[in-house]
Amino acid sequence: MKKILIINHAFVLDINRTVYKDLSKYPELEITLLAPKYWCLKEMNRTEKFEKVNLTDENYKVIYFLGFFLFHPSLYFFSLGFFFLLFKEKFDVVIVQEDVYSFISFLVTFLKVIFRYKFIIDSWQNILKKYKFPFSFFQKFILKYLNIINAGGHEIIKVLRSKGYNKEITITPLAYDRKLFTPESCDSELLKSLNLNGVVIGYFGCLIKEKGVQYLIEALSASSFEYTLIIGTTGLVFKENDVNDLKQKLEELALNPKLRNKLREEGIVKAKEKYSTEAVAKIYFNQINNLLKEGD
Repeated sequence: MKKILIINHAFVLDINRTVYKDLSKYPELEITLLAPKYWCLKEMNRTEKFEKVNLTDENYKVIYFLGFFLFHPSLYFFSLGFFFLLFKEKFDVVIVQEDVYSFISFLVTFLKVIFRYKFIIDSWQNILKKYKFPFSFFQKFILKYLNIINAGGHEIIKVLRSKGYNKEITITPLAYDRKLFTPESCDSELLKSLNLNGVVIGYFGCLIKEKGVQYLIEALSASSFEYTLIIGTTGLVFKENDVNDLKQKLEELALNPKLRNKLREEGIVKAKEKYSTEAVAKIYFNQINNLLKEGD
């Protein structure tokens, strides 16, 4: 059995551990998740504390250590218990799901020489940025010595290649939990209470300029049909930065029930095959297997 350690501050919340519960179903792997005891969300003025849950799977465990923060969220690190954990467990693979320029990623890269594990890092940065010291130093060191990068999309690959990284990159999308997002019939009283009128359009993503939600709002404002926009899609693709093209696609979708149903069904199938927690867990499993077969 191969021992896998996965580090992510988001593991303070149990909902962010779902993919790795599915990964632990592969009998060849023993999964350990590591998170800080708490995580400060300055932009929301609150602190998330570690959520304890009852664990019964012998191939899956979650542990947490006290985290220390040096004036910046990307400069956090764990207490000495982290070093004892690496020494005791002798992990075969360590996966870090933090920034590629963060101190914890740098520390895991440095300790790779001592503990001789394979090292994988996840990257979600799709905008090319230049960093000041010490982040620029961390990033250069990490990109030189890690084994594989998991990228959340093709734009992220472009950013990594532009920084000179020429080793393996795997596309690993964000996963969704099918238990939470399953199409079901909705109670008529609930529908009335939600006050959903006309065509209901859902948006799931950050409310920032880079996501382009402003084009969606502008296009809907110029449309003639009744709609409810839920900010919160598989669907038609529109030309980048083209509000009129998006408006045309939305009107086509609103006025054509058959097209809506077709896209809905195709979207459900695609999401299950490529973006469910089970599908993403399989990507990690295949990646880990291939990496360990390569040897040193």
